[in-house]
Amino acid sequence: MAKGFLLFAAVFLVPSGCIWQLCSRRKVFLAGVRGFLLGLVCLLAELGQPALGLSDPCQEWNRLQALVRDGGLSAGEARQKVVELHWELLETFGKREHAHRAAFPLEGGSWRDLGGKAGSGFVAKGYDFYQGNRHGGHPAHDIFFPDRDRDSLHDRTGRPVGVLAFLPGVVVGLNVGWEPNSQIRGGNYVWVFSPSMELYCYYAHLKDVFVQVGEWVEAGQRLGTVGRTGKNAHPSRSPTHLHFMCLSFDQGGMSPYDPYKELVQLGGR
Repeated sequence: MAKGFLLFAAVFLVPSGCIWQLCSRRKVFLAGVRGFLLGLVCLLAELGQPALGLSDPCQEWNRLQALVRDGGLSAGEARQKVVELHWELLETFGKREHAHRAAFPLEGGSWRDLGGKAGSGFVAKGYDFYQGNRHGGHPAHDIFFPDRDRDSLHDRTGRPVGVLAFLPGVVVGLNVGWEPNSQIRGGNYVWVFSPSMELYCYYAHLKDVFVQVGEWVEAGQRLGTVGRTGKNAHPSRSPTHLHFMCLSFDQGGMSPYDPYKELVQLGGR
């Protein structure tokens, strides 16, 4: 955009007296037309590109996940599109340099905050990504923190608890603005694709979301804060927690991946 603007300005914003001293009327007119057209071409070309030239497959994936969630596509159609977009994401972001590290996804949390016993909260059976909001199973780890009054603030600090990126990757999906009458089970959530492991990581029940689709995040970067959004997370009977899930691409199968061992290690055990 800057190049187009500068070319435009160079022709039309130079004082007319200076131009007449350098050129005849005919030459000035022709130069002006050429400069205007060239500037316009540059401007239109750059306006047509996504931010950083990188976010197109991310925006497409975001639209896709919402359609799958809401039952707007058949499983076959959705799987075909997942495969297409996966290769586009790899082509776009696969060679990006990033730190080879991971982070525990709950700020200030530890392995002791994981729900269930020895990872028993993770149940892959019955889960199908392509069933969207109607899926079964629980291929995820719920990570809790003390919040007796259910205000989404840590009882000891009185502050919101951050949701941190487990792995480096690009944000490919979001849901924000969840309302209590919504049937969306994840509430406000974030999807991050990690090219190095070909994993899609899902962070659900957020209060605030700090990232945008197409944004690259590093491990440990704040994605948002833990909240109580989501059909089952909102009622007072549910303890405040982060719902954290990873899916492996698996040739379009979007199969559950259990990160329990990594979480235990990252959580200080």
